[in-house]
Amino acid sequence: MKTKTKTKPHIHIMDRRHFIIGAGLAGGQIAAILANAPSFKIDTAHARAKDYKSALQEVLKGATPSQELLSIKMPEIAENGNVVSVTLDASAAQQQGKNINALYVFATENPWPYVATFKLSKLSGQPSVTSRMRLARSQKVIALAAVDDGSFLLAETFVKVTIGGCGG
Repeated sequence: MKTKTKTKPHIHIMDRRHFIIGAGLAGGQIAAILANAPSFKIDTAHARAKDYKSALQEVLKGATPSQELLSIKMPEIAENGNVVSVTLDASAAQQQGKNINALYVFATENPWPYVATFKLSKLSGQPSVTSRMRLARSQKVIALAAVDDGSFLLAETFVKVTIGGCGG
């Protein structure tokens, strides 16, 4: 009769050499992935403007915006200026056959009035975005929509920031 001997499973402990080689290969793969990743370019030209009028003119480049077909929805009173909801909607313009390329947001009294740009395409669906922004104090918020024919649409609203927020 043969007796069965129990064998313990083999546990492989990695030695220093294999660890260093594996870490080097993993680092090389991560570097290759990052090298092929899309780069993010921050457009600081608009952000440099200290007043909202010059920031607007950098976008408009002399064009006169039309005050129709764009809506901006924000609360009339913001209890916390650090987080204020903003919704831009240019669906009415799209229904009239205008293709919206970008939506811009400006805050007239912020230290840096240029707040955001949302790039859109025909594949974006509805030209509508919702986000949050910071308001330094009670102020007017301006929205621009760039149309593919070179024209612009404009909408504005006033938001009162209470003392519990960033100011009065």
